[in-house]
Amino acid sequence: MYTAAIGLFVAHGYEPTTMDQIAERADVARATVFNHFSQKVGFLEERGARRRACVSEILVSLLPGSE
Repeated sequence: MYTAAIGLFVAHGYEPTTMDQIAERADVARATVFNHFSQKVGFLEERGARRRACVSEILVSLLPGSE
């Protein structure tokens, strides 16, 4: 669902993309989307969390003795 949502946001923009389109692209029921992301903004929040986690991993790997 996350990948489907981000792909649709990139292709069509955030505002025009609907939860129904996300469900269709992800091949899940509309209710399933809402069970995981109660609002569309949840996908953007997830993107931010994933990016922060990635940056954190990179920074930790750069610490002395982390090799």
